[in-house]
Amino acid sequence: MPQSLLAEEALEAGRMSLIQDHKEMGQELLLESLSLHEQIYGVLHPEVARVYNTLSMLYYQLEEKTAAVELARKAVIVSERTLGIDSAETLLNYLNLGLFEHANGSTKTALAYIKHALGFWRIIYGQAHPDSVTTMNNVAVMLQALKHYTDSRKWFEASLAVCESIFGKQSPHTATLYFQLAQALALDHDSKGAVNRMRDAYNVFHAKLGPNDRNTKEAESWLDQLTQNAVLLAKQAKDIQERKKRGFSMTPHVTMSTRPQPQVGQGSVTPHGVAESTTSASGLGRMDSRSIDELIKFIEGSSEPAAPKKKKPTRANPKRRGGAAGPGPKK
Repeated sequence: MPQSLLAEEALEAGRMSLIQDHKEMGQELLLESLSLHEQIYGVLHPEVARVYNTLSMLYYQLEEKTAAVELARKAVIVSERTLGIDSAETLLNYLNLGLFEHANGSTKTALAYIKHALGFWRIIYGQAHPDSVTTMNNVAVMLQALKHYTDSRKWFEASLAVCESIFGKQSPHTATLYFQLAQALALDHDSKGAVNRMRDAYNVFHAKLGPNDRNTKEAESWLDQLTQNAVLLAKQAKDIQERKKRGFSMTPHVTMSTRPQPQVGQGSVTPHGVAESTTSASGLGRMDSRSIDELIKFIEGSSEPAAPKKKKPTRANPKRRGGAAGPGPKK
């Protein structure tokens, strides 16, 4: 396919300016290259899709993520219409768009793009293609960002299975996935599995890269931390079980059929085993200690029962029923 030398030179000059830290000049040259591509080839052309994709990656490296997403979307649209939805170039544009969307904070949208591309990728290249390992890893990382830890672990496990089938279990590539899966297992509350996978990563790194390699040392540090954490969690779980056993042995289990019921005249039994009094403040429910005369007085004339009190010397009541009137005042 014939290409425009002028447009390609402008693109290369813009890239070199960015490398030399001439940001403003570099961006001007890149925009000029894009304009030349669109004028020479037209908007719907594979070369325009390629320059859109190149510019999106350059803007992503410049931390201008919004511009990177916009250019990546244009690259997808143009490549779909000119190269087809199942073109490898179109699928790579989708994958780049997914990464840029994730970096721009739209992780759910990014997952939709990447899963779309991965579906076509598996149809075209099969399940065990090396490039699918990286893609599945990216999906797992994005799910971790959404705190979907169980789903993230499953994607890491699927990626590891493909990696083992391609590179073998003793490859540093596989060890890297052991390392990532161990972290995913720890987030998914599988401390034992995390320790086992991190040990696998450490053993491979130690054998293939040596004990002084940065990957080996990092795996060793993580292995120590995960092991201590697993021991602590196991101890806590054991303590909880022992406390439960002690609590069951000390507290008798009382069913509804054997619950103690209060007898007639007694108070009801509370859940704490303390009987509630059914007597009122008047003293009903216990033996009355008043004399016969006082009881007759209450029956025949008083409205409220009075608790027995210590007698005090008082004047005789002239209106008491059946009583003699006291002497009147002396004249």
